[in-house]
Amino acid sequence: MLKKYLTALIAISALSMAVPSQANWFWPEKSTALPSITLQSGVMMPSAKPIALFKTQPQFHFSDQNNQAFGVENFKKQWTLVFFGFSYCPMLCPTTLAQLNNAYQQLTMDHFTPLPQIIFVTIDPARDSTANVKKFVRAFNPNFIGLRTDDVTSLGAFAHELDAAYEKVPGSGKDKDKKGLYTYTHTGDIAVLNPEGELVAMLTMPHTDKDIAHDYQAIVNQLK
Repeated sequence: MLKKYLTALIAISALSMAVPSQANWFWPEKSTALPSITLQSGVMMPSAKPIALFKTQPQFHFSDQNNQAFGVENFKKQWTLVFFGFSYCPMLCPTTLAQLNNAYQQLTMDHFTPLPQIIFVTIDPARDSTANVKKFVRAFNPNFIGLRTDDVTSLGAFAHELDAAYEKVPGSGKDKDKKGLYTYTHTGDIAVLNPEGELVAMLTMPHTDKDIAHDYQAIVNQLK
């Protein structure tokens, strides 16, 4: 299912670039055209892409790791990197968060400003309580923000807008009937949002600390 979803997503992206006259299907007419920027491991959006969820549900908000509301305005006035995953993830999530921490530390040592707010959004709210999310993100960096919501429909819509896909996979074999024994397959790209809360780039896998830091600096230097 995930493979089919990703194939469809790629096809839609290709179509939106191949048919300029219909670009407003995917890119609002008033969105800001972006310059071409060479990234080590990522791709720029053709235009800055406003997040529709922020307009259709302006009152929607996540809860952060301190159980505080985190809404539309929290995605504005600063650069943001967003990664979707879950705390029970065996490898991809901890590896990516470790790389994000190393990139953040590198940016700090380079005295680069502005530093990004780095956000982890759980795709597994059933198991990822506020306490679990807090413990997970703080294991990598105390400045990281962990978000969750029980509104799985809005969560899915938000993920889709940031080109993230995920699918729940039930347990197998002797564990298939045990409650809570499931996992997720999911994409591992990192979304880059500008201070207007618009999607401007995707940092694609495979990630490295240096590539994340380099690409973030390149994007900000060109667009700030």
